[in-house]
Amino acid sequence: MRALVSGANGFIGSHLVEALKKRGYSVTCLVRKTSNLNWLRGLDLEFVCGDCTEKESLYRAVEGMDYVYHLAGVVRAVDRDMFYRVNFLGTRNLVEVCNKINRNMKKFIYLSSQAAVGPTNPNGEGDCQPITDYGKSKLKGEFVVQSYSDRLPILIIRAPVVYGPRDKDIYTYFKFLKRGIRPLPGKGEGHFNALYVGDLVQGMVLAAENENSSGETYFIADERSYSWEEASDIAAQVMGIKAIRINIPRWLLL
Repeated sequence: MRALVSGANGFIGSHLVEALKKRGYSVTCLVRKTSNLNWLRGLDLEFVCGDCTEKESLYRAVEGMDYVYHLAGVVRAVDRDMFYRVNFLGTRNLVEVCNKINRNMKKFIYLSSQAAVGPTNPNGEGDCQPITDYGKSKLKGEFVVQSYSDRLPILIIRAPVVYGPRDKDIYTYFKFLKRGIRPLPGKGEGHFNALYVGDLVQGMVLAAENENSSGETYFIADERSYSWEEASDIAAQVMGIKAIRINIPRWLLL
């Protein structure tokens, strides 16, 4: 099987590439010219330079692929337009190219986020109500992928907070703990879902290979949620650290 992975050099993407190689896939990585490829070194991979925001650069990458995993995206941006340019328009470009030259693919997999649903809708029931530009841009990406479900075998995965080796976001929190500081958003009562990166990657691949998953949208997360206070307590205990609790207003944390 041949698989294309956009965002292959990133935290989740690099773990996905490793997992696909272990399963015997021939993997092509869609990367930009400026991408850091340190996490992909030593693997037997093909690289195609391209950018999802530049449609013409995607044709060679997509051609002949059995699976296209679309992970490229931004979670932080200097302005709100970048979220929509990358997470929405970039997704539209890639799925349009797939529809034009590779309708015989086995699956187009779009990695979305629970942020596309919003905190008021934790079970995925009813209308999605994202509250951030990131979540809104990922939801627009979902809509454009779903619009091709009558022409392509599409699959949407909504990921929660993801942690593990190579992560930078949760790692930042660990660094605060190591300094003896335990920041909590609000009063620390807010809950979130989490998942180890290896479990997310395994779930993505199994869902993609399932012939009955076309047109589906899946949440992949641990079976339970965690409060910020509980999660920080567990992390501090594992690290053997006593940290000072500091409550931070949510607007300031953002």
